[in-house]
Amino acid sequence: MDPNMKVSKHLPISLILVGIFSLALLPAYFLLSFSPSQKNNQNDNQTNSPQELANASNNYDRKLASAKFANILINSKAGSKEYNSTSSPAENYIVECTIEDELEQQQNDWSTINRDIFSQQVNLEIPEERLAAILFYQSKEKKDTTDYQAEWRKRNKNIAKVLFEYHQEFPTERLSYHRLLTFCTNQNHSHCTEDFYHKITQVDKENSLLWLTLASIKIKDKAYAEVLNALKQASLASSSYSYFFETIQLHYDVSKKYSPEHANKLFYEGIGFASAIALGYGEITNYCKNIERSNNLANELCLSVGEQMELKGKTVLEQRIGIAMQKIYHEKMANTEMVELMEIKAKAPYPFLGSEEFTKASTLFFYDPSLMVQWLNNGIKFGEAKAAHMLIDEAIWRSNDPNYNPCPHN
Repeated sequence: MDPNMKVSKHLPISLILVGIFSLALLPAYFLLSFSPSQKNNQNDNQTNSPQELANASNNYDRKLASAKFANILINSKAGSKEYNSTSSPAENYIVECTIEDELEQQQNDWSTINRDIFSQQVNLEIPEERLAAILFYQSKEKKDTTDYQAEWRKRNKNIAKVLFEYHQEFPTERLSYHRLLTFCTNQNHSHCTEDFYHKITQVDKENSLLWLTLASIKIKDKAYAEVLNALKQASLASSSYSYFFETIQLHYDVSKKYSPEHANKLFYEGIGFASAIALGYGEITNYCKNIERSNNLANELCLSVGEQMELKGKTVLEQRIGIAMQKIYHEKMANTEMVELMEIKAKAPYPFLGSEEFTKASTLFFYDPSLMVQWLNNGIKFGEAKAAHMLIDEAIWRSNDPNYNPCPHN
């Protein structure tokens, strides 16, 4: 998938809102299919919001991305669940803002504003803004080509060249290194050398997804001893994340600096860019599926990596892939009970994703930027699923304040 892709400007806002969290579910579904908080009681005088309590207790041509969103949204709407809470319906009340017609009509303008910010306004002397200009650049040209893959490879090669120049100046910056590493899984770029791969230990050695990306590169190269070493490092790492929320954060920070009045609208542009980043570790599940049952070391490492991803993955996609990898192992070892358990986990819904309460809460992003920023910070700190739950809790808490009315015409 082209790292420059984002959500199409023609995708209705109401669909984008539902799809923020459920974006990760469709790829995980395919991976699985091919494979053999309860709130605290509050007294009347309590003034702490759920967010404050949490803080106290814890010292492309982008049409492919658009189609991806649309497919997921259809599925998420069909299987949506009500918010799972022991509270009464009244306690689950969330202020409802109707998306204004003019917002729908302004989506074209957002893309123009986004392009102007990242191609003309950013200060290239500031490292973060220079990185943003590379990652979020949009060409004004609309090229119709019958050879999309050729165009995609050419675009990636140009981005890789500029991004590697940035990396040479800032060798420990994580977003640029991760993107460059993923490029090495599908094209032969000049930066894809052993010296570059070894920099994982300097950049983010505790992130298992970097090691899994390296394992995918070595699978492509048929360097199987190095695949095992990368899998071992991944199984020992203390975290597992794809920089999804960090990418959104970078886009939002720069957008807010140069167009503060549009920052909350441009937030969805950032989500589109982050959602379109290619998975760098796609070869791993096939590798784990195809290795011989007698290869105990490789099979055990695949199981360990799967457990790690389920436990520590920051997004639903990472967790679902982890479950898929565990299922592959247990099918191979004929562990019937564990296979059934993995199937149950794989089918278990995330009750906050696609729920009516989530749709209402995320609609407030347009009119209450502080709620949007809280979700983003919680996503970085706690991961996708918990951030969704906390978003709903916070929206309920705010909505029960009679003075809270962020909707412009309510």
